[in-house]
Amino acid sequence: MSSNGDTKALSYYLEHRKTDDGYKETPMGRIPEEWSIVSIKNIVEKTEQIDPQKQPDKYFKYIDVSSVSNESLKVVSVNEFKGINAPSRARRIVRTDDIIFATIRPNLKRVAIICDDLEGQLCSTAFCVLRCMKNIAEPYFVFQTVTTDRFIGKLCDLQCGSGYPAVTDNDLLDQQILLPPISEQRKIAAILGTLDSLIEETDRVVARTGQLKKGLIQEFLTEGMGNVELEDTALGMIPKHWKCVPFATLSLTYKNGIYKHDKYYGSGYPCIRMYNIADGTVNTINSPLLNVTDAELKEYELAEGDLLINRVNSRDLVGKAGIVPAGLGHVTFESKNIRVRLNRSMILPEFMGLFIQSSMYRNQVNKFVKSAIAQSTINQDDLDNILVPLPPKDEQEKIASVIREINSKITWEIRYRERIELVKKALMQDLLTGRIRVKPDTIAPEATP
Repeated sequence: MSSNGDTKALSYYLEHRKTDDGYKETPMGRIPEEWSIVSIKNIVEKTEQIDPQKQPDKYFKYIDVSSVSNESLKVVSVNEFKGINAPSRARRIVRTDDIIFATIRPNLKRVAIICDDLEGQLCSTAFCVLRCMKNIAEPYFVFQTVTTDRFIGKLCDLQCGSGYPAVTDNDLLDQQILLPPISEQRKIAAILGTLDSLIEETDRVVARTGQLKKGLIQEFLTEGMGNVELEDTALGMIPKHWKCVPFATLSLTYKNGIYKHDKYYGSGYPCIRMYNIADGTVNTINSPLLNVTDAELKEYELAEGDLLINRVNSRDLVGKAGIVPAGLGHVTFESKNIRVRLNRSMILPEFMGLFIQSSMYRNQVNKFVKSAIAQSTINQDDLDNILVPLPPKDEQEKIASVIREINSKITWEIRYRERIELVKKALMQDLLTGRIRVKPDTIAPEATP
């Protein structure tokens, strides 16, 4: 019979045996022979905490959990205060290239890497601060590793608490990750960082184009196209050859949405809710399925070119509206929305779609909104009294075509971003596990996020 020591040795050998192709078998799968499995606590340094109230007159920048975007994985906002006014959680000092990882609701992936302008500032104790050991662990490589779905999933299995699920710092620090030699870490980080830079640049292009679109809509609705004579109206200055008409003259019918018990949800057709109305259009993203009869479908179905308006919401969102695009298929809409069938002999749905994105529309909605304690409402009579600037139909089409072109550019950029994200996700699966190797430069440069 073998000794206990022999058994452990055999077990270790079976778990870490080398293969002929330069890889070895480990508890985390086949990895390159030069790679290691390490606990995060063994590759990070101890970080500092202070009590800012002991420096009452000093100003601090403060990162709380809401400061971190789980889409861009960046710090997108900070609060600033004197030490005397510091929140009780404002304790942890951050340094450039630190990784901050929110241990509250880890599934939300509030993770970011600290940039130069936040050197020496504070973050909440709701973050675990990971400060990588120099020349042992490349911060951006570790950052990419701890933001993978696999890593987040393992942490979520450890979270405790139903109303406020969280993990401890030790839960995070005890996690094991794969660690290549430092030069390879830096090369991998540089490759993934290049893709992140492309994604960020695409986001900037989309944002700039969106601002251009917003400005053009406002300009077209007040100045028209070309150098035309303007006149003062109840809406302010608009082209003299346009009309200023009440919404009632542009609508054929109104219909409030369907209300059904929760038991009817889960199968059937998509039912549009208020969060499916955005940017002047309607989508079915994450819309619930609702089981309806044929008669209900006929009564509550949305058709291409319908206008859908949210009638119950918070004050800043009530009145949000969108035009139903082509290709949604059979869809219904829930009771907090109003369907408007437009008089298309007078107004093109596309032009109405521009108007409902303008401040001219929003300002009028705000005048009619009725606010209660928990919600605000707008009704059909209110909508009837909203004034709409109305060009001739051929001019409506010209204006709509310009915005259509801009929308096409935005759509192209968004799809390009999605393609980059798919490439990055595939590369992460290969590069962070060693399935694909990179040849690091003789002297690998420091990776920058």
